[in-house]
Amino acid sequence: SKTDIASDNLNVKIKKEHKYKKEKKDKKYKKEDYNYNKEKRCWLVPGIRVRVVSRSLHRGNYYRKKGIVNCVTDPRKGVCILDVADPQASLEDVSQRDLETALPKPNGKVKILRGTYHGLEGILLERNSKKDKAIVQLKDDMSVHKFPFDDVAEYVFTSHDD
Repeated sequence: SKTDIASDNLNVKIKKEHKYKKEKKDKKYKKEDYNYNKEKRCWLVPGIRVRVVSRSLHRGNYYRKKGIVNCVTDPRKGVCILDVADPQASLEDVSQRDLETALPKPNGKVKILRGTYHGLEGILLERNSKKDKAIVQLKDDMSVHKFPFDDVAEYVFTSHDD
């Protein structure tokens, strides 16, 4: 009958609309994955060595210079006070956008900045520049893991004296 066909058409239309909303929701979720939020999360930690990558920061006087994060003044925005040695200065209100992580030589101390092992300390065993990976042995359980260069930084002072 005509009412059965109309009812079936209505059900099909509702199912299609529901499927479209679900797909739209799934796309939104995929957009908010780890890589999408990578730059938005604050990765700065006191005691890590970083390199200035901004030519505009302090008129370019510190471009490509290394420094140590003294303290994180605004974790929501990723802003810190950075101590640089050459020329010696303490730079305030430095955004993480203007910085990149610096790695030590093999056997140097590192801090994990992102991911499952966030906050843990370790020893850099090897760096693979071609693959942009650092191989690190964690201090707490001696396990060995690979991390992207951006997720690891040289750690100048430790949570407890060794």
